[in-house]
Amino acid sequence: MVTVGNRKVVVVNMDGNLRAVGGVCAHQAGPVWMGGIFDDVRARVEDGQVVEYVARQRGVIACPWHGWEYELETGRCLWNSRYRIATYRVERDGEDGLAIWI
Repeated sequence: MVTVGNRKVVVVNMDGNLRAVGGVCAHQAGPVWMGGIFDDVRARVEDGQVVEYVARQRGVIACPWHGWEYELETGRCLWNSRYRIATYRVERDGEDGLAIWI
């Protein structure tokens, strides 16, 4: 997490691709920047057994307060696309720096 102006921004390196999203949850302004980053796996289950995996989404961040999940690439909330967190353009700036467009 970095602070840019008065905004908290989460910067993630996903297999060499940088992503930057707002660090505040759309639900109750929770600290998304403190949440976990993971893959979201969905499956079809019948009689308690996984029948098939129907979706696997890479790069999800979850707010630690109530578990709202957002795509790192788009900022879209997984359970309701009306909600989002901000996304920002980010690039490497030199060897150790980052440039983030707010």
